[in-house]
Amino acid sequence: MATANPLERIFSVDYKSKIQPRISVCKWGEGLENLCGSKAVTIDNTTGDIYVADSWKNCVKAFDNNGQIMFKFGSEEGEGKMKRPNGLAIILNRILITHRSNYILIYQLDGEFVSRIGDPEKGELEFEDPSSLTFDESNGEIFICDSGNNRIQILSKELTYKTHFGQDKLKYPLDIKLSKNSFIFLIILIILVFICTITIIFYIRV
Repeated sequence: MATANPLERIFSVDYKSKIQPRISVCKWGEGLENLCGSKAVTIDNTTGDIYVADSWKNCVKAFDNNGQIMFKFGSEEGEGKMKRPNGLAIILNRILITHRSNYILIYQLDGEFVSRIGDPEKGELEFEDPSSLTFDESNGEIFICDSGNNRIQILSKELTYKTHFGQDKLKYPLDIKLSKNSFIFLIILIILVFICTITIIFYIRV
């Protein structure tokens, strides 16, 4: 597990050993290996490589599992231009990045730009200040905090629009995580409601 903190150090820790740092990746500063406004971190579970959104420097930095800097990426112009990256997720061997521009950037894990999706508006596959994203490994769905539009957009693993929710109930959502327990609870709740409904109908008929 890796975690960012306000002191601009990324710690790799074993959560079973009372959160004792295993490595300290970097610190505040202007050098390639240092950070200036880190906003998000994600890990390649295959290699252990760590990717950090270095927001104030408008780039993403990649470190190996020993905390050594490998490279940084983020174009300063063109379609791959990166502005204040604030959300990262590795999905199907690519890294998706939310940032202050109103679209989602897609890069290879080696830092090569692939494409971008989205436009600045309120429709399908349109975003306003997207801030975070996550991935459901069970079905490939991608959940994106479309913060400025006060909603969560759901995309397929092919990056096509599926649906959205929360527009009438959320106010500038900043982060999202999936919970299997919540899903199980929802199923149990539905089953209990069904049983209660059948029981009530039975007693009314009697």
